[in-house]
Amino acid sequence: QISNCPISGSLMSIWFVNHDTGFIMCGDGTLLKTIDGGTDWLSVYTMPTTLWSSIRFVSDLQGIAIGNHRIARTFNGGQSWLFTEFNEFYHINNVCYFNKDTLLIIGQMLYDPVVQCLSSFDAGCLMLKIIIGGLSWYELDTMFIMEGFKTIKFATEDQGAIGGSSIITTMDGGERWVKRLSLPFGDRIQSIDFATPHTGIAVGDQGNFYRTTDYGQCWSAVSNVPLIDYYKVCFASKDIGYAAGYKMLLKTTDAGITWQEIPLNFKPNSIDFITTEIGYMVGDNGLLKKTTNGGLNWITIQLPTDDPLLAVDFYDEQIGYVAGGIHSITSIILKTTDGGLTWTDEYIPTMYPITDICFSSSTKAYACAWSQFLFENVNAGGITGQNNNAEDHAIKVSLSPNPSSQTPYLNITISHQTNLKVEVYSSNGCLLQTIRLGEHLPGEYSFPINIANLGQGIYYYRVVTPTQALSKKLIVIRP
Repeated sequence: QISNCPISGSLMSIWFVNHDTGFIMCGDGTLLKTIDGGTDWLSVYTMPTTLWSSIRFVSDLQGIAIGNHRIARTFNGGQSWLFTEFNEFYHINNVCYFNKDTLLIIGQMLYDPVVQCLSSFDAGCLMLKIIIGGLSWYELDTMFIMEGFKTIKFATEDQGAIGGSSIITTMDGGERWVKRLSLPFGDRIQSIDFATPHTGIAVGDQGNFYRTTDYGQCWSAVSNVPLIDYYKVCFASKDIGYAAGYKMLLKTTDAGITWQEIPLNFKPNSIDFITTEIGYMVGDNGLLKKTTNGGLNWITIQLPTDDPLLAVDFYDEQIGYVAGGIHSITSIILKTTDGGLTWTDEYIPTMYPITDICFSSSTKAYACAWSQFLFENVNAGGITGQNNNAEDHAIKVSLSPNPSSQTPYLNITISHQTNLKVEVYSSNGCLLQTIRLGEHLPGEYSFPINIANLGQGIYYYRVVTPTQALSKKLIVIRP
């Protein structure tokens, strides 16, 4: 955990414009900035009270911050901001830069001004475009007032598509939009990607799967795919692409004309392809799969965890991370330096799951967790925490027997004098026991854990010191 980071609220968004300069938007409107690659962070501005959710920069000086019904623009690296207020019933969902001068915002209207009542979340839309440097926003094509937008993708600076309850496209940088396809009531497009400017794929729930070959003017249903929910589509090249769905991965080698089904025994939470041949998928129960032949065959890689994995990112074919955890119970980051053959558990001082992880360079990576945690990896090594001597102060923990039907013993080895506490949680995160063990000198200790009142099932025990916490699984069996 980065200790010299003046956090004042939940971390909502992080954006690096280069190796050294980055920004963090806190939920309470505090803007943090680093100019030394994340070593030091300073609070450079405090936004007006609202829920701020996202920040993006197109240069060291020029950026935009997104709130519930408000946006802010800066042209001097966050020192001062220009604010634009929208109707309080507008909800901004996403933004997309055409280029450094032009920005498109999409969102929804949560209020029907005609009947003066709250609408369902997907009842209306908001689509706005601004030329950066101008002082006003204007709505685009209000004929789409009843559309619910979910995703946006631009193939070129002028050509783009928006998906939701319909697909609409533009060929002039967003000046004019045309509805190309309407979906059945209740269905939504979740992801759009283009293999080339003229060829694209749109996927969504309820088996919605469409292809265009004329720059998005016409979208035809792809019939030779399973009728499942689809979450993500991406192209690794102009011909090779992947679509991730419920317990299924589809692959195309002809820009979406045909798709090969690759059944999965789990729902992928995240996917990352390093090349068109090498890719990884992660899911619940600590599952990691790797392909080295473009997804034709997948091997399961055994990891030292069975916690849900939520993120995967590789810098190259050798160095990568997977991360995840269970909210309020465990967090985990695993690292490989040999292309996934072996993995090491990185120490990280939080009980919150890691939700995203990415490389900012070949020697530095960042990870985000729930609540107020931002973590940094230096020299592609371990996570450095509040204690710079984390390795020297690490604790070693094991439980025996495990699984257990009687009293198990918790074995703890500590290398420095510290205060110990043990917590036992249910599988859904409820705190069941707190055992305060007090101050202990360096050495090896064994403590009984009372499981008499625990039914058969999976639990988690968490050993806590003033500088770190370590969580592992406890399995209770009954005759």
